[in-house]
Amino acid sequence: MIVFASILRKTVLIVLFIVFFVASKAQMRVDTSKTIDFLVEHVLLSENSCVEIESVNFIGAKSAIGIFNCKSSTINLKRGIIMATGCVLDAIGPNEAANTGREVFYASDPDLSKISNGKTSDICILEIAFKATGDKVSFNYAFASEEYPEFVNKGVNDVFAFFISGLGIEGKKNIAVLPETDIPISVDNINDKENSEFYIANKLWKTENFDLFQKDKAIGELSFYFQYDGMTTILKAESNVIPGEIYKIKLAIADVGDRIYDSAVFLEANSLKSYSSKPLVAEDLASSLKGDKIEVEKQDDSIKVTMNIEFKLNSYEIPASSFDFLNKLSENLLLHPNISMQITGHTDDAGTSEYNLELSLNRADAILNYLYSKGIEKQRMHISGKGSTMPIALNKTEEGRAKNRRVEFLLYNQ
Repeated sequence: MIVFASILRKTVLIVLFIVFFVASKAQMRVDTSKTIDFLVEHVLLSENSCVEIESVNFIGAKSAIGIFNCKSSTINLKRGIIMATGCVLDAIGPNEAANTGREVFYASDPDLSKISNGKTSDICILEIAFKATGDKVSFNYAFASEEYPEFVNKGVNDVFAFFISGLGIEGKKNIAVLPETDIPISVDNINDKENSEFYIANKLWKTENFDLFQKDKAIGELSFYFQYDGMTTILKAESNVIPGEIYKIKLAIADVGDRIYDSAVFLEANSLKSYSSKPLVAEDLASSLKGDKIEVEKQDDSIKVTMNIEFKLNSYEIPASSFDFLNKLSENLLLHPNISMQITGHTDDAGTSEYNLELSLNRADAILNYLYSKGIEKQRMHISGKGSTMPIALNKTEEGRAKNRRVEFLLYNQ
């Protein structure tokens, strides 16, 4: 009777624990209904990726790829594309089994077979041909598997790779590797003993683990959300490219040996981006922003850009004539993610000093918000207002006042 009462108590508590998670957070959702083009264009990319898609191709079962949405705080992947060696719906927790999987697609892949220790099957391959604006391309991902922990160093790891090919790259280069190495990501290479800083274990969702879940809600949350027994932290895949040239990336995952234990790759939404690894040069910026009312000046460790934005009297609404300049500026900032910027607003002397100070701040803030709408993170931008205290021309003529109604941008490395 005592044993039965203890089991009943733990069962009731587990039910309450589930109710707590369901009530407080939505469980992970997976959607397999969208087209492959939609997944790439509207999930993996953003409007500000600096990447142009040329073509998309998919090989595999329709049930092996989809969109995931998850509010888990344990692993910071909220939304993106999931690709699996089985059905992606099986990724949804709780983690009630240690051997979840199913056979979905019998074909093998020669590229994956070359780097695996056995025959591949259940392949899931997404191929993307693209052009990049910058000289680097990258995206974020995490790998998860049911092969944790039983098959660590057993020689039957499921295999996945991100092969990139194109001008300047010899053959097909795998960029799914440990940071600053050529070591491929696998169950053998990332686990609780090998490169453990990149590993997250996922406990089974069962009554025996309830006391642990009570002590550490993050462990319980992960077990409730995800089926896979282990996963990596968020990793970055990146490669050098030549701007404007066509490259092809092949995102591929497959079963090796057994077809029971599934693995998956989570690709973070909006993370496929291109950027420049080279420092921003004043001459290049001046060429890009060229215009009659734009001045670019190299300073010690920064670049000063002055733009006469002729706001209407008593207004901080950005005039339409300034949008071309602001759009070109945002393109440069997107290509150089390490650049921060000080935005300083100025006015002519029409009005009191207090009014002009507020007006200059509002003008700088309006521009910050516009650049934010173009994809520039707010933490990269800082505003100030100088009112009419720093004129660059006499305020005696309309021409002079127009020059003083300006905005200055100071660009510097973070």
